[in-house]
Amino acid sequence: GSLKAMNFIANAAPKDGLNVGAVQNSIGYEPMMGISGGKENAQFDVLKMNWIGSLAKEVAVTVMWNPSPVKTIEDLRKTEVTTGSSGAATSNTIYARLMDATAGTKFNVIHGYKGQTDVFLAMERGELQGSAGPFYSSLKSSKPDWLRDNKVTIVVQIGLEKHPDLPNVPLILD
Repeated sequence: GSLKAMNFIANAAPKDGLNVGAVQNSIGYEPMMGISGGKENAQFDVLKMNWIGSLAKEVAVTVMWNPSPVKTIEDLRKTEVTTGSSGAATSNTIYARLMDATAGTKFNVIHGYKGQTDVFLAMERGELQGSAGPFYSSLKSSKPDWLRDNKVTIVVQIGLEKHPDLPNVPLILD
């Protein structure tokens, strides 16, 4: 849906300042990565769009189900981990691919889950070792017991600034 919206705004919507789109936060990667079926599907130039901002400031995290041998970014570079995603254009896939390409991690992302809730359930069942890009706010609100009872390890934060709740978890930029 976000790809269709961006293509419409860039190519068909009147350029009168009255059209605004609310798109998935990862849509800006589409022309570079072709995450929704190929780069040719993105019919817009990210640099020519006027980006207003986001309604929320989110910090994505990479989280591993315990017990897991993966506790650090260095562990992610040495050990392939299986994570889940609902599709190629979601944060769970995009962040895994970006970390693989830039930080040398080894994610094996399994697509086809209906959403983050199903990814979390698959982690609990032992089907997946972790999740590469859920937002910390979602994890905190939907799975507070995971954090309280140390059922997961948050390996890295994906953002420009550390979340105040996670002062000891490194940023991917570090």
